[in-house]
Amino acid sequence: MHRIAVQIALSFLALTLLTVGIGAVAAVLLGRLGGAVTETLEENVRSVVAAERMARALDAVEAARLSEDPTAGADAERVFRDALAAARTAAVLPEEPALLDTLDAAFGAYRAGTVPVAAVDELRGRLLTLNERAAAERASRAEAAGRRARRFLLFAVACAVGASVLAGALLARRITRPLRALTAGVAEVGRGHFRQRVAAGAGGEVGALARAFNEMAERLEAYEALNLRALLREKRTAESLVAAIPSPVVVTEGPDARVRLVNAAAARALGSPAVGRPLADVAPGVARAARSSADGPDPLVDFPDGGDARTFRLRRTEVDVPPPDDGAEVEGPDRLGVLLLDDVTPFRALDAARRDFLAAVSHELRTPLTSMHVAADLLLRDAAGPLTEDQRELAAIVKGDAERMKALTARLLDLARVEVGGRPVGPVDLAEVARGAAEGVRLVAAERGVAVAVEAAGAPVVEGDADGLAMAASNLVANAVRHAASRVAVRAEAADGGALLAVTDDGPGLPDGAEDRVFEPLVQLGEPGDAPGGRGSAGLGLTIVRRVAEAHGGRAWAEPGPGGRFFVSLPPPAPGTSS
Repeated sequence: MHRIAVQIALSFLALTLLTVGIGAVAAVLLGRLGGAVTETLEENVRSVVAAERMARALDAVEAARLSEDPTAGADAERVFRDALAAARTAAVLPEEPALLDTLDAAFGAYRAGTVPVAAVDELRGRLLTLNERAAAERASRAEAAGRRARRFLLFAVACAVGASVLAGALLARRITRPLRALTAGVAEVGRGHFRQRVAAGAGGEVGALARAFNEMAERLEAYEALNLRALLREKRTAESLVAAIPSPVVVTEGPDARVRLVNAAAARALGSPAVGRPLADVAPGVARAARSSADGPDPLVDFPDGGDARTFRLRRTEVDVPPPDDGAEVEGPDRLGVLLLDDVTPFRALDAARRDFLAAVSHELRTPLTSMHVAADLLLRDAAGPLTEDQRELAAIVKGDAERMKALTARLLDLARVEVGGRPVGPVDLAEVARGAAEGVRLVAAERGVAVAVEAAGAPVVEGDADGLAMAASNLVANAVRHAASRVAVRAEAADGGALLAVTDDGPGLPDGAEDRVFEPLVQLGEPGDAPGGRGSAGLGLTIVRRVAEAHGGRAWAEPGPGGRFFVSLPPPAPGTSS
């Protein structure tokens, strides 16, 4: 298996051997050139030196002849002969041997007196000129050889550089091509394309990496398929569970409340294909009720179910869709609305029967209670004769219980009237309602030393039941006066396009956890008489307040102390609808 390090090492080894070979060839060429030049110079130098010695010897012979000194002449002649022999030894030119023979013969003739010394010196000069010309020619040839060697070396170096670049490019391509393919495969897998594979034909580390990548992609593909099957199973399970719910269920998404999912009961109740369409187009009544249920109680919706008119209670829940654990972005809504429609048609019939029974009983009790109250009052006034102390005490107890029963039946009748509805709806000045409620408790508040302040500047005019709103405001203010220490504040103002009525006092207030219980029927916190005015309260006043608020599409609520804090909110009027 060829490793990357081995490939790089082999490439550098080849380049090193190529460089060493070029250096060796250059060294040989330069050595040969230097040897040829040296040899040429040595041969020419010996011939030139021999010619110069012959010139000096010839001058000495001529001087000895003129001085008639035979000994000096013989010595000079020997020197000339030695120089001539040295020239023959150093002769390398083809013309030199013949010229040297001619020079030898001319020197013999000169010694014999038949040839002048100038002729011998001319031949010696020709020898010198011949060697000088030969030296120049050899220098020219050496220079040409040097230029050829230089061109060869430059060519060899260029070839070496080209080979290095080519080898580097091939090596880089061999290494980076599988890496580029692997990088592209990793990018595809990162985008979720787990079917991506790369060629694993390369050896070494890159091949091992490619095989590991392919194995990882196969496992991711199998894991994705497993997760997809699990998700599909979970989806089918969730859809089956939703479909099995007997009540209609509608799931919406987006700002336009587009229907995403309905079960069989909802499809039957809505009547037409709803998935993918805005809820307002499929069921306008349900859409309006869903919008109004954000802050108020669960609204009731009437629409046919299987041809019969039915009444459903709408319960709306917002569900946040959590993002993936890895933080990846996925398409889909971040929030869903779940609408559950409970069929309350049978309960409405029972509730109507209860209201009728309550109204009938309350109405029938008024006459005997009035008679009992009048009779007890007459007895206490001695209309039937004087009473003993025990008789007077019993008559007072009967009168007090009759008064409480009359108050209870009055509240029950008020509650029945609110629940039955059907009262005329029109414009109601909320400021007048607040001031009227404060005026109604003025005498009682004065007896208890409680100041009642009204802040109603800018209070709106609302559409509703004037008597019902006045009843609710009176109950709130009366409740506050009963529990206040010294002060009650009534505030009416516009809020969120609708209206808000707030009643607060400086009494002990509600304990934590009692904010909802206090609105339940017949519930009183503490024993009667614990708070000022507690005696005589039937526990229906706040229940009537909440029913009136809900009948107007609003809500009533309380907040814990210190001090009593009660609120009623009324929504803005809807065009084309009535409270």
